[in-house]
Amino acid sequence: MSENLSLLKKDDLIKIIENSDSEKLLKTIEEKDNQLNELNNKFNSLEKMILEMQIQNQNNSNTQVIKPEQLTIKNSENDIVKIGSCLIGRHFLCDNTGAEIIELEDVGDVASVSRRILDSLMTSRNKSLFKDGLIYFLNDDSLYERYSIKKNIILDESTIDSIYAMPINDMVKELNKLTGEGKNEKIKYSLYWAFVKNIASGKDGYNDKGKEMMLANYFKADINNSIGQLSYCKEIGYF
Repeated sequence: MSENLSLLKKDDLIKIIENSDSEKLLKTIEEKDNQLNELNNKFNSLEKMILEMQIQNQNNSNTQVIKPEQLTIKNSENDIVKIGSCLIGRHFLCDNTGAEIIELEDVGDVASVSRRILDSLMTSRNKSLFKDGLIYFLNDDSLYERYSIKKNIILDESTIDSIYAMPINDMVKELNKLTGEGKNEKIKYSLYWAFVKNIASGKDGYNDKGKEMMLANYFKADINNSIGQLSYCKEIGYF
């Protein structure tokens, strides 16, 4: 039977029923119902797909697209910490297992390390170096708070120059302040050799014999002899 039952008039339908086998008619009606259900299912699926596409398009319009390579660079930059050195000569920063992780060549050297590795470097010894200003974080003071480190004066070249530029009495007061009245041997060692290196190299402003005598007396050392030692240390690659 090829007639579309949904479009037939009542009289036509009665006529068909009268002239048709009832079983055949029921089969035809069932087929039509199945076709209709199938169409409804397809329509519902299509409607759902269109709705999902609309939602996706709206989300895309409100979200900035970030390329994978941009995301990698951003994460990489955020993960790196730079550490500066005020230590005299070559030093290694070890992790909590004693492994040498960072090598610092001399005053002014800068090393890079990931934040993940930095956690393992926060031993009491290394924290003490940060506190004394002998090593320092570059451009990220929040790390001092993160590791509960009190940030003090950083003993970099600009600090050394500013101390040497002071009048002698003020120099002594500043040295006492930085060294804890001469008790902090690590700071005393670094300060002394920083002055010696600048004097030996003839750096501008480091030609005051009166200040050299004061430094020799304060640190109880022979500066001329130290300059000779400095030359030897350079020969063997320590400085």
